Amino acid sequence: MLPIRLIYKHTQSGVIKVVVDSGSTTCVFHMDLCKALGIKNPQKGFEGTLGGIVGGRSVPVYYHSVTILVGAERFETVAGFAPGISVAGILGRKGFFENFRVTIDPSEAPPSLEVVRIHRV
Repeated sequence: MLPIRLIYKHTQSGVIKVVVDSGSTTCVFHMDLCKALGIKNPQKGFEGTLGGIVGGRSVPVYYHSVTILVGAERFETVAGFAPGISVAGILGRKGFFENFRVTIDPSEAPPSLEVVRIHRV
């Protein structure tokens, strides 16, 4: 789990503990966060479908441009919002792993996670 904050337009969320998941193609957050971020009609975003994390069935996911804050680092990406996911959010390859080098040390209890920003020119 990694604590982050989301920004949509000028509204910033509180701290959200999300899962870092290299198996996820994109960053996806629970639909309930839309209200807190001021996304009044999430269905106006780009629509897709999401499976796996929602218990094998597919649910609609709606993508919006957001800023993600990880510590003092911030980056803009397109993230999905979907109902029925079992966690507050997932940081996936597009959006998160393309911006950070991630090291997981499973020898500790609990396992430690280190993220270092990749600065591209």
